[in-house]
Amino acid sequence: MTENRHVKGSYWLETAPGGPRPPLTEDLDVDVAVIGAGIAGLSAAWELTRAGRRVAVLEAGQVAAGVTGHTTAKLTALHTLIYDKLRRTRGPEGARLYARSQSEAIERAAGIADELGVDCDWEQRSAYTYVRDESRVEELRAEAAAAREAGLPASFVTETGLPFPVAGAVRVTGQAQFHPRKYLLALA
Repeated sequence: MTENRHVKGSYWLETAPGGPRPPLTEDLDVDVAVIGAGIAGLSAAWELTRAGRRVAVLEAGQVAAGVTGHTTAKLTALHTLIYDKLRRTRGPEGARLYARSQSEAIERAAGIADELGVDCDWEQRSAYTYVRDESRVEELRAEAAAAREAGLPASFVTETGLPFPVAGAVRVTGQAQFHPRKYLLALA
């Protein structure tokens, strides 16, 4: 079992075996050194390699053993209450650009998984941000409207399928859930 200083055990690490890669034994001449073999590092390395760069990924432990290995394993454009804030601080175009970048990242990951033929338990799912406190419902209504204006398939709902009641939630359809370690072992 892999341990992290904050959380013991990881479903993702325990259900997708793959030991550490061999250590470097010689100097390398590369264009880019990527530090970390989590989703950010390996995604960057993948794209750089596809663009013709010589890349080395340096990882102290195992693939996806840090933050990525202890994640909720969702790929979503819904990150707390960001769209209403972006709309107010960066304007509607700023919120649209953020939404587009997040949606394109999900599509890119799905395309890579398909291209590599990796079985990473990919499922299209809805993502939710919810509140249980009635006094915060208007914040979620504003967030749903801002996310929709930014181009996301967002709505305000009161039913989430959770085993407890919520006062309200923002739902964005067409998001994803996957096994991050299976996916990243294929990229590595």
